[in-house]
Amino acid sequence: MLQSILNKLKNDSKYNHIFNSKEKMSVVMLSTGYYRAYEKGKIMFLILLGNEPKLLLKFYKLGNNMIRREFNIQKTMYEKCADIISEPIEILHVNNFEIMIEKAYVGKSLERYFYDNPFKNEIQSVMKNLFKVYASMEKIQQLSTHDEFEKEIKIIVDKFIKSYCPNDKELSAINECILILLKHFKNEKIYKRLSNDDFTPRNLIVNNSMIKIIDFEFAEETHLYFLDWFKFFRIQYALPNKYLYEILHADIEDKYCLLALREFSNFYSKDKIVIACRFMIEIKEFVMLHSIHSHIFHNYIKAGFQPLISEISSRLNEQEQSHDVINPYELNGDLSLEKTLFHDRFLKLSDCQNTIAEQDAEIKNYKNTIAEQDAEIKNYKNTIAEQDAEIKNYKNTIAEQDAEIKNYKNTIAEQDAEIKNYKKFIAEIQQSFVFRTLRKYDKTIGKIFPLKLKK
Repeated sequence: MLQSILNKLKNDSKYNHIFNSKEKMSVVMLSTGYYRAYEKGKIMFLILLGNEPKLLLKFYKLGNNMIRREFNIQKTMYEKCADIISEPIEILHVNNFEIMIEKAYVGKSLERYFYDNPFKNEIQSVMKNLFKVYASMEKIQQLSTHDEFEKEIKIIVDKFIKSYCPNDKELSAINECILILLKHFKNEKIYKRLSNDDFTPRNLIVNNSMIKIIDFEFAEETHLYFLDWFKFFRIQYALPNKYLYEILHADIEDKYCLLALREFSNFYSKDKIVIACRFMIEIKEFVMLHSIHSHIFHNYIKAGFQPLISEISSRLNEQEQSHDVINPYELNGDLSLEKTLFHDRFLKLSDCQNTIAEQDAEIKNYKNTIAEQDAEIKNYKNTIAEQDAEIKNYKNTIAEQDAEIKNYKNTIAEQDAEIKNYKKFIAEIQQSFVFRTLRKYDKTIGKIFPLKLKK
């Protein structure tokens, strides 16, 4: 399959800069997890020149038209926001499969960037760029209606109810969250826009000031794009969200971004619109996971969602309050979250170093044990060699004795043959005329006149 794709690309002039390059070309295969239903399984190939990624190839295992849908939405978004959307190039048809060709970018995921650069200035800089990237997508918004907004929410909730089967208490919480959302947006203009619907740190490629949005598998036109930041901070684990809140909250202009960051920094708000937004993003996430996972994992997904829906229900029943007050000391105290973060990193690093030292000592012991066993094996081999030599000597002695015995047998056989000849000669003598005459004389006249006097 891969060779067929590469051959087709080689024959296309727009890829000459890759296939005619003197740099070494390599291909890395990527695949979605084993947990996916087969028809949702995706294969990806990353083509590199040297260490620089050039092309990303994608197709679904079942060869359905899902990749075509992904390509069309990504292409539409790229045409309107080329500076922030990864470039989709074309769809190839190979062996009854549709293969999406996408430009690959040098850089690292924002998740990796957070791990490598947990410092305040670097985080502030990259997040300011990300806020600009997200705000730039306002230009692709389209005016919509409250009816369409309500219709989309109803479709998502119906999918959730069908797959989750909530009890009466849970259903009551769901309906309350829907009412809260509809009431909140009742007097606001309603917009919809295209979204990759998977706005997470691992789907953002960072290279200096450039940020590209990738992965449009779940892309759609939606009214609920404002929930993107709830998913972002829900999935973000590289750094504590509480630390991000400390260094970013003053720079955040998007109110839903600020609400989402507070929500996932454990500054739980009692403002019901925040709870409703949190509940809606969790429902969307459940529906998405349920749709791509193999059916054998559905019960695990449901079991993981039950504590969350219980927590949301409890928060809805608490006394309404605009929001919880954050302790100023917690943000500005002597031991700031940044210091705490690096202290925790130092402790983790120390633990890692201790673990490495212990493992090095253990490896050294293993090496010593192996050396001793090698020496023991060498002694066994020497002993076996000596025994083999001794056995060889025994075999040679036995062979010599066998040869000597054989000689004796040959000598005996020769003597037996010689005796046989003598016996035959004697028998012939006894049967001769003279001998018979003498014997007859001896029995007759010889008794009177013996030839030899008797004693």
